[in-house]
Amino acid sequence: MIILRLGTAHQEMGREGGIEEASVYYKKGVQLAKKAGNNELLTDGVRWLSECYVKTRRFDEAMDVHKSHCDEIGKENMDPNDILSFAAVLFENSQS
Repeated sequence: MIILRLGTAHQEMGREGGIEEASVYYKKGVQLAKKAGNNELLTDGVRWLSECYVKTRRFDEAMDVHKSHCDEIGKENMDPNDILSFAAVLFENSQS
Protein backbone atom coordinates (compact mmCIF):
# COMPACT_ATOMS: atom_id res chain seq x y z
CA MET A 1 0.00 0.00 0.00
CA ILE A 2 1.45 3.33 -1.08
CA ILE A 3 0.51 5.07 2.17
CA LEU A 4 2.62 2.66 4.24
CA ARG A 5 5.54 3.19 1.83
CA LEU A 6 5.21 6.95 2.27
CA GLY A 7 5.41 6.46 6.02
CA THR A 8 8.57 4.42 5.65
CA ALA A 9 10.08 7.06 3.36
CA HIS A 10 9.41 9.81 5.91
CA GLN A 11 10.94 7.73 8.66
CA GLU A 12 14.05 6.89 6.63
CA MET A 13 14.68 10.54 5.75
CA GLY A 14 15.59 11.12 9.36
CA ARG A 15 14.49 14.72 9.25
CA GLU A 16 13.14 16.48 12.31
CA GLY A 17 9.59 15.31 12.76
CA GLY A 18 10.19 12.33 10.46
CA ILE A 19 8.81 9.84 12.97
CA GLU A 20 5.72 11.95 13.64
CA GLU A 21 5.08 12.37 9.91
CA ALA A 22 5.55 8.64 9.39
CA SER A 23 3.06 7.83 12.15
CA VAL A 24 0.41 9.93 10.38
CA TYR A 25 0.82 7.85 7.21
CA TYR A 26 0.84 4.59 9.17
CA LYS A 27 -2.39 5.59 10.95
CA LYS A 28 -4.02 6.26 7.58
CA GLY A 29 -2.72 2.96 6.25
CA VAL A 30 -4.14 1.08 9.23
CA GLN A 31 -7.53 2.72 8.72
CA LEU A 32 -7.59 1.91 5.01
CA ALA A 33 -6.47 -1.68 5.58
CA LYS A 34 -9.28 -2.12 8.14
CA LYS A 35 -11.85 -0.80 5.66
CA ALA A 36 -10.49 -3.07 2.93
CA GLY A 37 -10.41 -6.07 5.25
CA ASN A 38 -6.76 -6.71 4.36
CA ASN A 39 -5.28 -8.37 7.44
CA GLU A 40 -1.77 -8.57 6.00
CA LEU A 41 -1.55 -4.82 5.39
CA LEU A 42 -3.29 -4.18 8.68
CA THR A 43 -0.66 -6.21 10.52
CA ASP A 44 2.17 -4.36 8.75
CA GLY A 45 0.62 -0.97 9.48
CA VAL A 46 0.06 -1.79 13.13
CA ARG A 47 3.63 -3.02 13.55
CA TRP A 48 5.13 0.08 11.92
CA LEU A 49 2.81 2.47 13.76
CA SER A 50 3.64 0.90 17.10
CA GLU A 51 7.37 1.14 16.30
CA CYS A 52 6.92 4.87 15.68
CA TYR A 53 5.20 5.20 19.03
CA VAL A 54 8.00 3.29 20.76
CA LYS A 55 10.63 5.52 19.14
CA THR A 56 8.81 8.56 20.51
CA ARG A 57 8.41 6.87 23.92
CA ARG A 58 4.60 6.66 23.61
CA PHE A 59 4.34 3.13 24.96
CA ASP A 60 0.69 3.28 26.03
CA GLU A 61 -0.35 4.24 22.52
CA ALA A 62 1.78 1.45 21.06
CA MET A 63 0.11 -1.09 23.34
CA ASP A 64 -3.36 0.31 22.53
CA VAL A 65 -2.68 -0.13 18.79
CA HIS A 66 -1.72 -3.77 19.31
CA LYS A 67 -4.73 -4.45 21.55
CA SER A 68 -7.09 -2.87 19.03
CA HIS A 69 -5.52 -4.94 16.25
CA CYS A 70 -5.91 -8.14 18.27
CA ASP A 71 -9.57 -7.30 18.94
CA GLU A 72 -10.09 -6.46 15.26
CA ILE A 73 -8.80 -9.66 13.69
CA GLY A 74 -8.84 -12.11 16.61
CA LYS A 75 -5.94 -13.77 18.37
CA GLU A 76 -6.07 -16.81 16.11
CA ASN A 77 -5.33 -14.62 13.08
CA MET A 78 -2.42 -12.73 14.63
CA ASP A 79 0.84 -12.85 12.71
CA PRO A 80 3.73 -14.23 14.83
CA ASN A 81 5.78 -11.13 13.96
CA ASP A 82 3.00 -8.95 15.33
CA ILE A 83 3.09 -10.85 18.62
CA LEU A 84 6.87 -10.39 18.75
CA SER A 85 6.41 -6.69 18.03
CA PHE A 86 4.00 -6.40 20.94
CA ALA A 87 6.45 -8.25 23.19
CA ALA A 88 9.14 -5.74 22.14
CA VAL A 89 6.84 -2.86 23.14
CA LEU A 90 6.31 -4.41 26.55
CA PHE A 91 10.05 -4.93 26.96
CA GLU A 92 10.90 -1.34 25.94
CA ASN A 93 8.25 -0.05 28.34
CA SER A 94 9.68 -2.08 31.20
CA GLN A 95 13.17 -0.69 30.50
CA SER A 96 12.08 2.96 30.71
